[in-house]
Amino acid sequence: MIIFILSGVLASFFIVLGCIKPVRKKGYLVLFIGLAINAFIAPISLVFGIMATDNPSSGLLDFILGFLFIQSIPLLILFICIVVTFIMKGVNQTIYK
Repeated sequence: MIIFILSGVLASFFIVLGCIKPVRKKGYLVLFIGLAINAFIAPISLVFGIMATDNPSSGLLDFILGFLFIQSIPLLILFICIVVTFIMKGVNQTIYK
């Protein structure tokens, strides 16, 4: 239940943020899309990390591995979005000078 509420709040936040003209104008929309993907997957990966430590002999390392197993692709997408944002920002500065 909490995951659905959090997802709804995050969705409305990113939709409102995406509608703001300075965000779209400066090319940060790609970055916000990467953040939105990462934010939507974070509760799911938290659940998987908790399920990985269900065994009494499991420790913190098992939680981290379970969390990063699910979160690895969204983190990679976020890294690519950050790189693309900085490349677009550099290209826009070169074009407008």
